[in-house]
Amino acid sequence: MFFLLMTYFTSVTLPPPESYTAYKAERPIVVDGDLSEWENVPYVEVNYDIEKMKRVDNIKTFARVLWDKENLYISFQCKDDEPWATITKRDGFLWEEEAVEVFIDPKGDGARYVELGVNPLNAVDDILIIRKPKYRWLLNWNLFDLKTAVKKKKDGWDVEIAIPWWNFLSFEVPLPPVEQTWRIQLCRVERPDHKTPIWLSWSPTYQTFHKPETFGKVFFSSRQDAHP
Repeated sequence: MFFLLMTYFTSVTLPPPESYTAYKAERPIVVDGDLSEWENVPYVEVNYDIEKMKRVDNIKTFARVLWDKENLYISFQCKDDEPWATITKRDGFLWEEEAVEVFIDPKGDGARYVELGVNPLNAVDDILIIRKPKYRWLLNWNLFDLKTAVKKKKDGWDVEIAIPWWNFLSFEVPLPPVEQTWRIQLCRVERPDHKTPIWLSWSPTYQTFHKPETFGKVFFSSRQDAHP
């Protein structure tokens, strides 16, 4: 309790939110876990330890974002000698094991946002989180026609995600968001001993991923060139 009170009353200074440009895919991404289509796409590193409040270099995670007129695409490349998960059902609490997570706030006002998790067994959890006017987690909310794939390799596991834009209609924003900016956070939960979590984010945050004011800023460029 003392720690929680200190966290509440202590002022935390973070670097500004990270920014990323998501380019338009030249063709629809085949969601099969093979990241060869992503080789020339700029990446970000998901390596900010939200408890130590600093970037770490001992756990490597690379994430990328693309889009086309139908889908938002996200990939993760997770270096890991022993990917670990036991949950196979949808909407299990994937963050209690190992997983990657995406947080999406299309309007950028922090009032509501989507949480999506994928684990090494390709299990999925998707949640709509409402913060205003009353805080609620809608655990039975689903992203429809969602596609995910996981491919395990000798040095880790790769994830591909495709989310149809129409899942965001209720946010009343332009879809697809051409030349628009969304607030998005990219995260990973790693448990080297299968117990103690290491919480990693792309854009700096602290104590929890659930701080939409710290989500990164993703600009959806109309350019198809993957090189800035």
